[in-house]
Amino acid sequence: MMNRAPLMSLVIILGFMAGCSALAPEPKPEVPPATISAAAFRAGEPFTVVITGEFFKIKSDNKKDVIVSLNGRNWFPATSISDSSPTGYTAVLPYGVSFPNLWVRVYGMDGEYSQPFLVQGWLK
Repeated sequence: MMNRAPLMSLVIILGFMAGCSALAPEPKPEVPPATISAAAFRAGEPFTVVITGEFFKIKSDNKKDVIVSLNGRNWFPATSISDSSPTGYTAVLPYGVSFPNLWVRVYGMDGEYSQPFLVQGWLK
């Protein structure tokens, strides 16, 4: 009769190795959150805001990538996005320059919205 201990141990070792991966998965690169450095209305266009900063979504025309609030609690999407880049958005908002406390947030490369930023007057 044949000794089955070596065969059984080989089967167990191969079973453990089948669950192991040869290479660890590559970690996703850490992307900083989107940061707004300025937001102001475009001269002569009381509903168009130009937002600058860094780490914004690369390219988008999705209205939900720029959201706006009057009180910091209720957020609404922009009416439209006319230009976007990793460092800027130009968006038409549902509220205009006549609203003194208008806050915006933008969607970033990290998949999250930026911190709220107060829209401040007209572009210079």
